Amino acid sequence: MKKKLKWIVPSVLSVFGVLLIACYFSMTAMGALRFAIITSGHPVAAFTFKTMATPYYTYAEANKTGYSLENPPFEADTQSELVNWAVTKHGVFYTAYYEGWG
Repeated sequence: MKKKLKWIVPSVLSVFGVLLIACYFSMTAMGALRFAIITSGHPVAAFTFKTMATPYYTYAEANKTGYSLENPPFEADTQSELVNWAVTKHGVFYTAYYEGWG
């Protein structure tokens, strides 16, 4: 019984940790923004960026919020900074994507 308990407790804790991280990346606006920056190839920048004081709201979509980064990641392929990102809300979930520089 003790051998079975040795691997059950760590596996339950690791599953709980993965679920907690998945909830952060999909159920908060900043988590979705960080996940989008990570998947665009800038994992360090995802945790060191700062947003402008106030987000901007677009009038095209009701559930869309724009964020401008103060220290944006630099994309080597296009030789530009990834400044503006959009976060959209879909029910309780958030997704984010790069919106453009200007």
